[in-house]
Amino acid sequence: MYKKNTTYLGVLEGCAHKIWLIMRLTTVILIATMMQVSATGLAQKINLTKVNSSLREIVRDLGRQTGYDFVATDALLKTASNVTINVKDAEFLTVLGQIFENQPITYIIDGKTVTLKPKEKSFVQTLVERFQEITIWGRVTDEKGTLLPGATVKYKDKMTRTDLRGEFILKNVDPNTILEISYIGYETKQVKAQQNMGTIILKPSDSKLDEVQVIAYGQQTRRLSVGSVSTVTAKDIERQPVSNLLDALQGQVAGLSITTTGGVPGSRTLSQIRGQNNLSSNPQANAILSNYDQPLIIVDGIHMPLQNKALIGSSFATGGGNDFWKNQTGLSSMNGINPLDIESVSILKDADATSIYGSQGSNGVILITTKKAKAGRDALSVSLNQGFTNASGTVPMMNTEQYLAMRREALVNSKITANPTNDPDLVLFDQNKNTDWMKEFYGGTAHRTDLHFSLGGGSGSDSYLVNGGYNRTTYNYPGDMADKRYNLHTSYTHKSIDQRFKLQFGTDYAYNVNNNSGEPNGLLAFTLAPNYPDLIDASGKPVWIYNGINLGNSGQGNPLAYLFKSAINATHSLNSHVNLSYDILPSLTLGITAGYARTDENFNSINPIASQNPTFAQGNTNLSSRNTDMINVNPQLNFTKAIGNGLLTVLVGGTYKRNYSKGLSTNAFGYTSDAMLDYIGAAQSTSSSNNASYYKYIDLFSRINYRWADKYILNITANRDGSSNFGPRKRFANFASAGAAWIVSEENWLKDKLSFLSFVKFSANIGTSGSDGVGPYQYQPNWAVAGSSPYQTFPGYTPKNPQNPVFAWASNRKFNEQIDLGFFKDRLLVNFAMYQNNSKNQLVGYLQPIQTGFPNITANAPYTVNNSGWELSIASTNVNSKDFRWTTNINMSHNSNKLAKFDDIASSAYANFYIVGKPVNILQLMPFEGVNSQTGFFEFRKADGTITSFPSNSSGFNNVGGDRTVLLDLNPTLQGGIGNTFSYKNLSLHLFFQGSIQKGNNYLYNIYASGVTFLPGRPLVNMPAAILGKQWQKPGDEATLQRFVSGFNGSDGYMAIGPASSFANSNGAYSDASYIRLKTASLSYILPQNWAKKVFLKNCSFYVNAQNLFTITGYELGDPETRSLFAIPPQKTVVLGINASL
Repeated sequence: MYKKNTTYLGVLEGCAHKIWLIMRLTTVILIATMMQVSATGLAQKINLTKVNSSLREIVRDLGRQTGYDFVATDALLKTASNVTINVKDAEFLTVLGQIFENQPITYIIDGKTVTLKPKEKSFVQTLVERFQEITIWGRVTDEKGTLLPGATVKYKDKMTRTDLRGEFILKNVDPNTILEISYIGYETKQVKAQQNMGTIILKPSDSKLDEVQVIAYGQQTRRLSVGSVSTVTAKDIERQPVSNLLDALQGQVAGLSITTTGGVPGSRTLSQIRGQNNLSSNPQANAILSNYDQPLIIVDGIHMPLQNKALIGSSFATGGGNDFWKNQTGLSSMNGINPLDIESVSILKDADATSIYGSQGSNGVILITTKKAKAGRDALSVSLNQGFTNASGTVPMMNTEQYLAMRREALVNSKITANPTNDPDLVLFDQNKNTDWMKEFYGGTAHRTDLHFSLGGGSGSDSYLVNGGYNRTTYNYPGDMADKRYNLHTSYTHKSIDQRFKLQFGTDYAYNVNNNSGEPNGLLAFTLAPNYPDLIDASGKPVWIYNGINLGNSGQGNPLAYLFKSAINATHSLNSHVNLSYDILPSLTLGITAGYARTDENFNSINPIASQNPTFAQGNTNLSSRNTDMINVNPQLNFTKAIGNGLLTVLVGGTYKRNYSKGLSTNAFGYTSDAMLDYIGAAQSTSSSNNASYYKYIDLFSRINYRWADKYILNITANRDGSSNFGPRKRFANFASAGAAWIVSEENWLKDKLSFLSFVKFSANIGTSGSDGVGPYQYQPNWAVAGSSPYQTFPGYTPKNPQNPVFAWASNRKFNEQIDLGFFKDRLLVNFAMYQNNSKNQLVGYLQPIQTGFPNITANAPYTVNNSGWELSIASTNVNSKDFRWTTNINMSHNSNKLAKFDDIASSAYANFYIVGKPVNILQLMPFEGVNSQTGFFEFRKADGTITSFPSNSSGFNNVGGDRTVLLDLNPTLQGGIGNTFSYKNLSLHLFFQGSIQKGNNYLYNIYASGVTFLPGRPLVNMPAAILGKQWQKPGDEATLQRFVSGFNGSDGYMAIGPASSFANSNGAYSDASYIRLKTASLSYILPQNWAKKVFLKNCSFYVNAQNLFTITGYELGDPETRSLFAIPPQKTVVLGINASL
């Protein structure tokens, strides 16, 4: 019924044979086609010319020409020798044969992929090489003979590290192989293997990625770092004619805010890293926080005793300041450090960099490293510069004609008539006399002298360094006043013959003396009426009586009387340290850093009878002193070991710190003769007070760092802190951090594909630190003497604080992530970082209701402060030829600060000052609505929308019910700096601009914030000429400023005071205060050595350095940084100098 048509299931019989023939034919055709395609690829004509190029570069170019993909491991490529080839129109296989002819590598071609692999050796070859393999030994040092422990030694796919003596041993090494030696901060070197490699010398790297950075208890480079660390070098510092080291850091580092409080020689400079973490213990509506957060400052491993506190005593530096910084003025305790003795300054910003310091590093850390002794022939170098300084940004004041017109207008507005008692400027003074008091007091030229010498040298085992310095800067203010510093810096280094034992110690001693009048109000002298009488008579004595009026009763008195006063701030500071280390094993080192630091402050002010109004003159003096000493001990154990393809470093150590401070102040009154002012016994009465502070701190810390193949890095720190500031059950706390980095540019896939990217690194870290920043022994009840009047011969006592053992450590959690990029062989380097810090349980003097009997008590505040932001740093080498070099450095940063959490703030004592979700230094201001065209008074918008000249000066938030409803953020929107250095042969020019985009108080704030004292139109007080023509004069006027009035005098004058005070608390008193300043300009010329030798010098250079040359700003009057009319503005400085060495 059915017929079987095929022997194959599903195929008709008779068709099977044909199908089989077709399949065989198709296969033949396909094979032939593939062979033809393959032959076509292999027959490609190749042009390639290379001289001594790496195999990696050869196969990359070959792949681009042919479309072939080459597959090989990085370790395999490193075993290849460099290749020289020159072919034209050659076939692919011919080119491959030439490339790999003498290489230990062969290849397999599979389609369009060429896989490289090691050549297989015959049994005989393997046996011969086995007998030829050698054990090699070597030592790695730098050009000065310094051992380099931890240097990487690579051989084929193997790797080892030098031990703590800089030595390495490799076994079973092919004598024909090439070793690759590398070390952070140095150029990689290739050398042929031999049994005794001897000393292998590495040269320093030119890349900024390999510059050595000083970190906590060690060193690193930017290339291999995990945390956020910035470094300012000696070269950057020496270009700037500054006396305070912190001034040399302004604008140099992203995330570091440097604020100058004034232009007085020796005045304080503030620093802050990544924002304010704490609220104030004593908040004020228009003042920056009294506990302004500043970083920990460490010099050569030793904490500075006073950190960056102000010195005791009053001076020009403590007066006339902007209200926002009035709690932070004074003379600086940093003046004892000579910037010319500094090797580098490291700024530690994130958790990875600071957590190892525990509570001490909560606000960041500034590590200052001084210059150390170095081996070499004995050499003497001397640097001398002299120059001048002038006040920048002085304010033009009214002349006599303008001033008298203002005063007469004020009298009319106040509806009163001039009289000799209240208005001597209009009735008794010379109406034609015109003195520019701004020029008289601020217009002088001050002089600056800086002398520095250095003597050093020594052998490889013992070396020494001795530096000395003298600096003198005078005031550009009448009188013989100056800030002087004498300093001595020493360093000694000893190394044992076997390099296992090392000793380094150094000492910095400085004596600072700042003599001025000690009269802060002397800075207001420029506001004298331009027709004010001459202040000194022909005999050189102060004028107190003029045309029958006692000037001492006029309010302004005789400002030049300060010339007869004296105030001397004399400070002795000592910082000494010793570092000992011993290599117990090649991988294990025991070390200890110990130091002693002390600061002795003495302040002596004399107010003689000759300086006072003779009507009620009595001499008085003040003698104050404060002694602060610090003991610091840091034992450490450091373990370094090559494990696998990586390097493990373990650090374990501890810290013991003791800080003791005591102060004494004595006032003596009632001297009847100026000749007796030096004798307290001659005073009719005296009063004294003293204080003391004792603090102990201990810390156990550890750090584990593992670096695998210089590609993946892990860093972990942990520490346990103990502080005497806490009660027995709260003394200890634990802090830690963890960070990791991935150097992507070490991955083969990136090296081959994106050759223009020379460096790529991603890193991130998170960690905690804390704070014990409260006064000592606040956990126990403390008492103080109550008043100066005894009861039945016994003194009374009053409680200072109640027993309070419950407050504990504050905490600060930090997170940081960043990317580092290098382009075109690191000629362009970019770093971008983002961070977020959260501060909780901060220690404050928490405000209390008056019923408690205490204004505040120490407590962990129930709030969280958040700081977040970004930082960008760019460094580029724009031109680098034989004779000309141009480099650029740019940095900028933005920080956003806010009070993230404050439970029940509306019911707390802080309701009037802070707002959740806003910056901690936010200003709550009243909306300014201009000047009432009918009354001539300032007007403001109340919270309910109505307009008034008499608003409520309280917060409009947190249900307080006031009229301050406008918010102003004083945090800079952007800060940064840009520097360019141009070098042509021996000539170099450096220009550095620093700037800030910010809001701030304007000059009108300075006028109206003092209430009646500087009210425009007040008797004897001059005003900036800029206000003329802006005032209301008659009904219907559309004016900027309210009417001039004569102070309290007259009913309308009294009525004007309220609106004037409210204006200072309104947004009308604030404006844009952004600026760009040419911070530093430096021009130097290095004398050719053959010229120098003719005058018996080894080296010689000449230079001109300038500071604060000019400022570009829209700020109307005064300096946009200090923003105060009544303080000496930053100084413009120009110096000429010479450096010479023998």
